[in-house]
Amino acid sequence: MAAQAARIKPAYANPPVDAEVPASVPATIKPLPVTVTPSPVALGILQAETAGSLVAGAVNMATELAAVISSQKLEKMIRGRKHVKVEGWTTLGVMLGCVVREVSTTEKDGIYTSVVELIRMSDGACLGRASAECGANDEMDSNGKPIWSARPRYARRSMAQTRAAGKACRLAFSWIMTLAGYDPTPAEEMPIDGEWTPESSAPAPTPTTAQRTPTRINEVQHRMLEAKIKEYGLDRERVKAWMLKAGKVAHFTELNQTQFQLVLLKLEEWHQDALEVAKAEATEKAALEADKKHKAAQTAATAGAKITAAGTTAGNSNASNLNKFKKEAALICDVFSLYRWWNLNEQLILSSLCPNDIRALKNYCAERKELLTGN
Repeated sequence: MAAQAARIKPAYANPPVDAEVPASVPATIKPLPVTVTPSPVALGILQAETAGSLVAGAVNMATELAAVISSQKLEKMIRGRKHVKVEGWTTLGVMLGCVVREVSTTEKDGIYTSVVELIRMSDGACLGRASAECGANDEMDSNGKPIWSARPRYARRSMAQTRAAGKACRLAFSWIMTLAGYDPTPAEEMPIDGEWTPESSAPAPTPTTAQRTPTRINEVQHRMLEAKIKEYGLDRERVKAWMLKAGKVAHFTELNQTQFQLVLLKLEEWHQDALEVAKAEATEKAALEADKKHKAAQTAATAGAKITAAGTTAGNSNASNLNKFKKEAALICDVFSLYRWWNLNEQLILSSLCPNDIRALKNYCAERKELLTGN
């Protein structure tokens, strides 16, 4: 049956070229119309329907970025090219809704290596990772002298973190920095060889219409700003005071897009500082507690050793010491002072007298107590 079914084919299956198509099958099949919807493209807070629209948005952002870098002097001229400092790179990251987070910083043979991650602020997703080092002996200036290896540990550690932060932003967003007219290599990654020129010698970009008329933040961004302040536990008035001093802006709703990104960056900086302070305080507190316990243990051990030594070396009665303590006790005129005298001199008594003399002194003090109380 299966073999017979295999030999049976429809009349219109694989017909010869000159075969006639059965009437039940249409001679011409019109294709159905297909609508192709382009997938949305997103980069940080930039969103567009097409790649071209995304690039256009990136160009506008690069214009705003160039204005910030120029006004805040976040660039250096190195060998005739404009290189942006790490503050400019992190500003670009915040403009795209991203911040840098330290993963680890280690030290070996005086060389610090730092690893950081690029984190999206909206959901905490990790977008990239980078590492950098500082402190190697082969990093020299134009005179052949070491640049970083002879500097303090904190300076080498900080520079390793700074370089890693700039690199993380460069790996993700260097093309936008190029659109802004700057070299894609952060200034901190360039060698210090005496060829830097003053920042003032770099020609400032010509202001555009977009730079002259920045748009203010919307309601969503305002709510985001308020939420960040609350999340980080920051003082709202402190933030507004900083805004007024830095940008002459008194209210959150008066911020433009560039100022909004700078405020977010400042909030993140304050938050990280608070975390570092809390961590340092916790470490210091733990160290003080450990030191306190260690000293208490040492004191107890010393007292125990003295008592043991007294028990072994003062096995015989020492009449002079016993009489000395009895005379001191005899001069006390009330029970409270007698108790206080014993507590203050207990360690000395235990270390100076043998067990028999200690019992004798206790009996004498008990007699004094009965005498003073009239019992």
